[in-house]
Amino acid sequence: MDQTTADLHRRVANVAIVGTIAEVDHDRSRVRVDINGRLSDWLRWPADMGRNYRRWRPLRVGMQVGLTCPSGDPANACINAILHTSDLPPPETDPESDAVHYEDGTVHRYHSGAHAHLLDLRACDGSARVLTGTAETLVAPDRIELRVGASELVITGDTITIRAGRIDLNP
Repeated sequence: MDQTTADLHRRVANVAIVGTIAEVDHDRSRVRVDINGRLSDWLRWPADMGRNYRRWRPLRVGMQVGLTCPSGDPANACINAILHTSDLPPPETDPESDAVHYEDGTVHRYHSGAHAHLLDLRACDGSARVLTGTAETLVAPDRIELRVGASELVITGDTITIRAGRIDLNP
C-alpha cells in the first residue's frame, strides 16, 4: 500500500472516533481527550443552548465522548456526543421521565406520563427558593417562608408567624 492510500485509510478511520476526557478546563469550557493513548489538543465541549436559554453543564474527567474529525484529522475534532459507560451509567431508564440527578443526591424530575414535577432535596438536606417579582418562597427542612412585599408567613415545627399590615381571616 502506498503512502497516499495509507494516509487516506487513516483519515477515514479517524472521521468518527471515541475518546475519554483526560483533562478539563472549566473556565474556558475546554477538555483534552485521550484518543487511543494520544492526548488531543484542547477541544471545546458542546453547548446546550437555544434562543431563550443557555445551560452550564460541566464535563468531568473519565467521561467517554464521541468525536467527529473533519478531514479525519483529530486536531480538528468536535465533541458531538457524551456517552454513558459502566462507570457513569444513566441515572434512570424510564422513557417518560426527564431528570437531572446531582452528585449530592438532589433529583429534579418531570414525568410526562404522570404530569408530575418533582424537586427532591431530601438527600442533601437542602432548601429550595423561588423568586417571582416581589414574592419569595423558601422551602427548607425546618421551615416554609412566604414573602410578598412587606408581608411574611413563616411556618416552623409548631409555630405559624404572620407579619402584615393587615390580616383578614375569612370563614
